Amino acid sequence: MESAELHQQFVEAEHLVEVRSGELKKELRLGDLVLSQALYIIGIQWLGTAGLLGSAHVMYWIPAVLFF
Repeated sequence: MESAELHQQFVEAEHLVEVRSGELKKELRLGDLVLSQALYIIGIQWLGTAGLLGSAHVMYWIPAVLFF
């Protein structure tokens, strides 16, 4: 009996969250998401790899940019 009551409370709370989340202002637009994905791809972890390759890293970045 208690399990069914907890389940019902959970369903009611979940419904309340869904109703209220529809009222929230959506701050991120598609352009924002695209730029954040580009930052994830061109993140700081690649600086060490570029440093190890020296000037040859340009030949890796040009095809990557063209492919992207």
